[in-house]
Amino acid sequence: MKVYVDSSTKESCFVLLNGHSQQVFIEEYETKETNNSGEYKAVIRALTYLKENGMTDFIIFTDSKLVVQQTKGFNKCYSPTLAPLRDETRRLLGADHIMFKNLRIEWVPREQNLAGIILEHRS
Repeated sequence: MKVYVDSSTKESCFVLLNGHSQQVFIEEYETKETNNSGEYKAVIRALTYLKENGMTDFIIFTDSKLVVQQTKGFNKCYSPTLAPLRDETRRLLGADHIMFKNLRIEWVPREQNLAGIILEHRS
């Protein structure tokens, strides 16, 4: 399964693609988010949904290189705001390695991010 994730400063979106089936989930934020915190929150929301619904084989695609690089440990996170979000993302990706044995998070160009395309058309 492929999961596309994106965020604006006011809402997050994730799209589940499973074969020919597509589900879209959009959630408005209670307060305005920064681009980076919104991206992390969108990934966390998608991972939480996947875990709660027993989905165990997926790739998460985001157009945020920062989220991908920090989550994978390639870049350090010095932001006191983003570090807890990065840690929660890592926890959800790795805490239950039996459930999430076939997952990964990858970068995708903005023009290929289905969640971003959906949010763009909502503006």
